[in-house]
Amino acid sequence: MTDLEAFTEAVRDRHAEIDPLLPGPAELPEGEPLIVAGAVGVPRRIRLAADSVDLAWGAEDQFRLPHLVAGPEPARALDRLLGAWREHIARCAPGEDSAATLTWPSRDVEAVPALLRRGFQPHAVASVRLRGWPGPRYRARNVVVRTACPGDLDAVVALWHAEIRYDAFFGQVGERRGIARRLRAEMAQALAVPDPWVWLAELDGAPAALAYVQDPTWTGPMVRAEPTAYLTCMSVAPSLRGRGVGAALAGHVHRRLDAVGVEATLLHYCVANPVSGTFWARMGYRALWTSWQVSPATAIRPVSAAAASS
Repeated sequence: MTDLEAFTEAVRDRHAEIDPLLPGPAELPEGEPLIVAGAVGVPRRIRLAADSVDLAWGAEDQFRLPHLVAGPEPARALDRLLGAWREHIARCAPGEDSAATLTWPSRDVEAVPALLRRGFQPHAVASVRLRGWPGPRYRARNVVVRTACPGDLDAVVALWHAEIRYDAFFGQVGERRGIARRLRAEMAQALAVPDPWVWLAELDGAPAALAYVQDPTWTGPMVRAEPTAYLTCMSVAPSLRGRGVGAALAGHVHRRLDAVGVEATLLHYCVANPVSGTFWARMGYRALWTSWQVSPATAIRPVSAAAASS
């Protein structure tokens, strides 16, 4: 067994002990690694295209760090790795529209102080619901849920756009030039297939909420279950929130996904959003991964050796 294999095995054991739904560590990508005592990471830089829908939720210039942290002192190891990453990012000279993001298991609290000392803040949570997990049993009155069709394109885009504007209050980027056009192009494509995973909840006959689910391959490595689905958007019209529309729609979507054999459904919500965490917990979700972020990317704090060892 090579040193890297042994290191990977140690991380796998740690994940299994912390959270049974965590998968084994993913293979590190190709690249020049940052190696410190107890940790290794491979820096990645992602520059989003001008027409990317992802610009609504993230910086244009994104720095990521796929990593392995093991050993008896994970907080110290992670702190050393963050320090090396800080130096790497500084050499890249990113601008203001940038962010450094590190994803860490939500239940692995031991290394959280290292992230806080370096200036990272919890930004988004990836939550998971397993097939058959219970959800709310009540139904909102006068709410009808149906599969969306191409004729619903205007309503679907308006609801998704409203969700992006709401997320902007909590540190998401929100409005970008041309975002409505990009949303429209994506939803037109999603609605063009037979039986799309796009649902509308109607209240008294008018569109009230949207759910848009994808089955992308990138969600597989996030959880020890398969197959998976990703809830890309769940949006309730602002004037109708708190009336049970969202719960009715979520319940319908979960029953459909359960019926076709989806074992795990994942979604992201912003940590600062005052309603998302409690709502999704009622729907049967629980935290799996937390994204910690610094923006701009150069804002990772230097930490003295004395502080790092405390």
